[in-house]
Amino acid sequence: MSTPSRRPSQLRSNNNNINTDNKRSSIQEVHPHLNGISIIGTKNGTNHLANRLHLNEQQATTAGDESSNQLAQAVDELLDQLQSKFDKVSTEIFGKLDDMARRLDQLEASLANSPEPAATN
Repeated sequence: MSTPSRRPSQLRSNNNNINTDNKRSSIQEVHPHLNGISIIGTKNGTNHLANRLHLNEQQATTAGDESSNQLAQAVDELLDQLQSKFDKVSTEIFGKLDDMARRLDQLEASLANSPEPAATN
């Protein structure tokens, strides 16, 4: 009868006398739904998420941030254009109102200075 063969990692995990605090195995588990995110396992069973993210996720985030920045910039430009147009129209309207007020003042003054026609019966 042959003895079942064990992997070295299985042998180490069964040996409780070894100090495993400073020993880490670099177990790389890649899950299809995580698409490239690395998980590093330690001997005491805790897992630490690696510092690196998947390149596609970074690109998607960067592209999303870039498109958001472009959208914000386009909206700001449109708002600046609208503000400029409203300022121009406002200036024109106030100019026309001032001109109409001057004309009314002149008309009132000319009516006040003109001789009244004689009343006819």
